[in-house]
Amino acid sequence: MSFVRYIHDNPDALQDQTLQTLYPGTTSGKSLTSVVPPENAIAFVKKLAVGAKAVANASACGSVLAGQTSESDEHEDVGVWLAPGDYGAGHERDAIEALGLKTWRNKKVSSLKLDGTTHLPETFKPSGATGELSALLGELRDLSLFAVEGGPGSSVAYVLLGRMDNEDGWAGLIGVGISS
Repeated sequence: MSFVRYIHDNPDALQDQTLQTLYPGTTSGKSLTSVVPPENAIAFVKKLAVGAKAVANASACGSVLAGQTSESDEHEDVGVWLAPGDYGAGHERDAIEALGLKTWRNKKVSSLKLDGTTHLPETFKPSGATGELSALLGELRDLSLFAVEGGPGSSVAYVLLGRMDNEDGWAGLIGVGISS
C-alpha cells in the first residue's frame, strides 16, 4: 500500500472529521505506509488541499468534491498522494485499495464527470474564482473522479485522482458528502 493519507501535520477539525469518516478508528494525519512521496509531490498536494479549501469556502460548502449537494458541511477535502500505479478511470477499486479505504471496498462505485474547464465536478457550482485550483488540476494527467456510496452515516466518499508528471505517482483529493 503506497498512500500518504494526509500531507499536513496538523489537520483542522473539518479535515479530521473527513479522515475519521474515511478511516474509522485510526489516528488522523498519519501515513499508512513507509513510502515517502517526493518533495515536489508533497508541495503539490498541499497546494491542492489549500486551493480546494479556498474554493469550497468561497462557495459556501465544505468540499468542492461533494459540493452543494451534500447535506452537511462538516467535512473538508483532504489532499492525497499515491505511489506510481494504475489508478485512473476503470481502476477505481484499485485506487480504493491503495488508499486503504477498507470499510469502503465493497460499496457501490460510480464514475462522475468533470467540467472540462475547471476540472472540478460538473455538479459543483463555484461562487468564486477557481483559477488557481483549476490550473493545479490541469497539470495532472488521466484525471478522474468517482464516488463510493454507502459509508457510515449515509456518507459518500469522493475521490479525484490524476497522474503527476515524471512518474511521481498520483495526486488528488478525497472528500466526504452526506446523502440520505
